[in-house]
Amino acid sequence: MCTCWRCRTGRPSPRDALSLVEDRVERAANLQLLRRPENIAKQADLPAAWLRKHFASDAPRESWLKEYDATGLPEDVTGFPEFYEARRTRMRQRLTALLGAADSAEQAVDARDALTAVPDDEPDPGNEGL
Repeated sequence: MCTCWRCRTGRPSPRDALSLVEDRVERAANLQLLRRPENIAKQADLPAAWLRKHFASDAPRESWLKEYDATGLPEDVTGFPEFYEARRTRMRQRLTALLGAADSAEQAVDARDALTAVPDDEPDPGNEGL
């Protein structure tokens, strides 16, 4: 029977978890795109603690979490990898819906094929007058 940290606890080792956090901390799914004063103030605390200080009551806090796709925000860094992946998925789904982007590789191929359907020797109907 394996006695490694992951097998014993079902979670990544502290060292592995730290590597995951370091890898993801500056990626888009972790950035809140806050105004400068909020961003500076937020850096002094973990996100959940900052949120409780910044929003004293539940309703505005929940509204902020929803607006920033941050529902499920963990209390400490150990829950960050799971939070990050869930938030990344929510953000991707919302952006896909907002942009009307293709959800599947098949739709992407269809879209690419449609774009290349106009022969090169004919003017692109979308660029008339340019």
